[in-house]
Amino acid sequence: MIDFKDKIYIGSNERKSLYDCTIPVEPHAVIVFVHGYKGYKDWGAWNLMQDKFVSKGYGFVKFNMSHNGGTVEEKIDFPDLNAFGENRYSYEINDLNSIVNEVDRLMTFELELNCPIYVLGHSRGGGVAILTAQHSEKIKGIVSLAGIS
Repeated sequence: MIDFKDKIYIGSNERKSLYDCTIPVEPHAVIVFVHGYKGYKDWGAWNLMQDKFVSKGYGFVKFNMSHNGGTVEEKIDFPDLNAFGENRYSYEINDLNSIVNEVDRLMTFELELNCPIYVLGHSRGGGVAILTAQHSEKIKGIVSLAGIS
């Protein structure tokens, strides 16, 4: 089993950001959650959603976009308005690809698992999930949770 919170990953423009990961011993699949505009991985009910999926036998990974305005030190506020102002869809697609590649690496080399990776995107994250999945062989399906049209 892998279970950690607030691990650093390197996102777009070499900017550091955070992700959480819980993968049980034999998951049905691993779900990568993508937050929406002005969002972050610990907003609202996202921790409860993670707990629910994990309790049903799924791995769950959630992360902060590298340019969402947060920092490694202040993950739930928006102290870096310059980064927020520089954000773009291409950065978010790159961030999601980085996380999917990291999940694939963890499953392959640390857990020796071969299970599907699904992406669950909320709001703007739903759009990022669609844009990313259409060019990724690692993503086996997407769910849009009130995704943008």
